[in-house]
Amino acid sequence: MSPYIVIDHASDIGIEVKADSLEDLFADAVKGLLFLITDKKPDELNILKGKINKRKIRLRFDAIDNALIELLNRIILLTYSKGLLFKDPFVKIRKNRLVMKSNVIRDAFSLMEREIKAATYHDYSIKNEDGLYYTSVIFDI
Repeated sequence: MSPYIVIDHASDIGIEVKADSLEDLFADAVKGLLFLITDKKPDELNILKGKINKRKIRLRFDAIDNALIELLNRIILLTYSKGLLFKDPFVKIRKNRLVMKSNVIRDAFSLMEREIKAATYHDYSIKNEDGLYYTSVIFDI
């Protein structure tokens, strides 16, 4: 079962994510964003060979809620400006710092099916209920 579901929102689109840990919530949100951009699940992108590198994104944040939106918007910027698709993300969070390591598909413009402009704060929150983390993120398209 997918760790995220796609939600329609007026003229925008979004994802709902549920995970066992905050770090998995962030990684699964990145996977959901990748799906929105490509209409492909990460395993479907595993067939690509030769154009894959590793990349890190580092963030400092004041509030954890801001960190996810900032991470997603940084990924959106790198995706559409440099043709990078982040797959297999691994996230570590320590105090007010986040590091995401990921395999990155380079020159991936041809795999992009939808333009995502930004992750928004509309109806956004991160919740921890009964040991599970939840979020929903709406994206401008």
